[in-house]
Amino acid sequence: MTVDLDTFLVALYTIVDELYQRHVAPHRPVRRGRRAELSDSEVLTLLVCEQWHGRSERGFLRFACR
Repeated sequence: MTVDLDTFLVALYTIVDELYQRHVAPHRPVRRGRRAELSDSEVLTLLVCEQWHGRSERGFLRFACR
C-alpha cells in the first residue's frame, strides 16, 4: 500500500499534535512577545519528517519548500 506525501504528513501531524497536547502543552510556560509562525506541533512534525527523509538539513529544506 502506498500513501501520498500529503496524507502521510497529515497523519504524522495528527499523532504528534495529540501527543504534544496530552504530555507537553500542560507544562509549557506562557510565552510573551510576538506569536510564532509555526505551532510547536508543526515544528516537531517537520523534525520527525526530516529524520524520516534521511538527508542533509539543506536537502530537507529544499524538499520542504517544494
